[in-house]
Amino acid sequence: MGDYHLISQLYKALADPSKSTYATEPQRGHNNVLRQISPIVKQQQTQRLGIVVNANDDLHKHWKDVTLCLKEAVVERVPALPAATVEETIAPRRPRIGVWLMPDNRSDGEFEDFVARMIRGHDQLFQRCEEFVESIRSLERRFPENKSRNAAVQFWTSIQKAPGKMGKAVASEFVDRNAPVSKRFFERLSELFGMA
Repeated sequence: MGDYHLISQLYKALADPSKSTYATEPQRGHNNVLRQISPIVKQQQTQRLGIVVNANDDLHKHWKDVTLCLKEAVVERVPALPAATVEETIAPRRPRIGVWLMPDNRSDGEFEDFVARMIRGHDQLFQRCEEFVESIRSLERRFPENKSRNAAVQFWTSIQKAPGKMGKAVASEFVDRNAPVSKRFFERLSELFGMA
C-alpha cells in the first residue's frame, strides 16, 4: 500500500488539480494487479487505465505478464518492449491504457529503487542507512542480498517524521520530486490522464 500513497503524494505535489483528476484503486501484490487488468479493461465505463507494477528482477518477464493480461482483454496492439502508453484508442468503449514498470520502465527494480533515486544526494541519513544495511553480515541478513537497496529505503522511511510511510517521506523536503525519474513518471501519468 505504500506505493499507492507514494503515487498519490506525487500527484498532489506535481499536478494542476484544475486540469484533471484521477482515482486510484490499490491492489496488494503483483498477482492481484494482473488479475484485475482484464476485467477492468472490459468495463465500458473505464476511460483511462494506468497500471503500475514492479519490474522486480526481470523487467521483460513482468512486461510479458502484463501484455498477456492485456491480450486476454482483447488489446491487440501491445508493444514488444515496455512502453508508457499501450494504446491511444483500442476500440469503442475500451480505455486508453498506460503501463509503468517500477522503477523507470527501463530497468529491473521496485518502488524502493524509484524512491532511492528521488532522495537528495546530500541526505546523510540515507547514506548512513545504506552503510548500516551493507554492514550486516550475510549470515545475519534476513533479506536477500539483492534487496539491500529496498532495506535501506525502508529503514530510511522508518526514521522519518511519519515512520514507515513512504508516501509521507516523499512529501518531505529530503526528496526531490523533480528528480529525472519522478518527472518522467509524472509526465507519463499526465499524458495518460490528460493532466499535461
